[in-house]
Amino acid sequence: GVVFNDDLHAQVIDVQVSGSYLGPSYFAIKKGTRLHDLLAHIPINPELTDNKSVYILRKSVAEKQKQILVDSLDRLERSVFTVPVSSDGAVTIRAKEAEMVMLFSEKARKVEPLGKVIVSELGHTANIILEKGDQIVIPHYTDLIQVGGEVLMPQAVVYNPNASIDDYVAWAGGFSNRADDEKIFIVRANGNVIFDATAKIARGDQVIVLPKVDAKIMQSVKDITQIIYQIAVAANVAVN
Repeated sequence: GVVFNDDLHAQVIDVQVSGSYLGPSYFAIKKGTRLHDLLAHIPINPELTDNKSVYILRKSVAEKQKQILVDSLDRLERSVFTVPVSSDGAVTIRAKEAEMVMLFSEKARKVEPLGKVIVSELGHTANIILEKGDQIVIPHYTDLIQVGGEVLMPQAVVYNPNASIDDYVAWAGGFSNRADDEKIFIVRANGNVIFDATAKIARGDQVIVLPKVDAKIMQSVKDITQIIYQIAVAANVAVN
């Protein structure tokens, strides 16, 4: 017999809009629609909306980030369990390290990457083709800086144009005893992640302090540090 496939639905995809805008949150759009076409139909209040910092959360990117993270954790675990040891003392140290790596890995595997696609830079927004399930984020203008990670009192602090990163950390109670005071990352309003403790803070930034990995007790310090960075970029969180 002849089978008819109704492929009409494949020509329409659903996307979501979140953040600072007026109107509906879900849109059914034609396949091949570009970001600018959709943004032209979304009313905003220009005084409240940072429409120069739009970014996209994309499922396919999140899945790819998750796979890269899982692969990194698999490699880390293999490296800890396959290193030869030469003495009883080394066996004890290795066993302790293996236990810590497994705890870290267990926590890190629960991280769900955001799948951020950075489309806005220096006031320009790239006109990319939208994918099914995309979430278009239009940030609010805000005078607050979020400070989190390894600080004593994670909180929102009012933006001060004269303040440095150290000032914001101090206003959040200072570094915790697990903090690496040289490993701080900034998440810009447009979703961009910057690892530069001397960078100028802008309105709407998040400042996140990463934990330190003790080189004295962890042979795999380099691998773990790379994974901590990977998680910071993919999920905007600090895993200790």
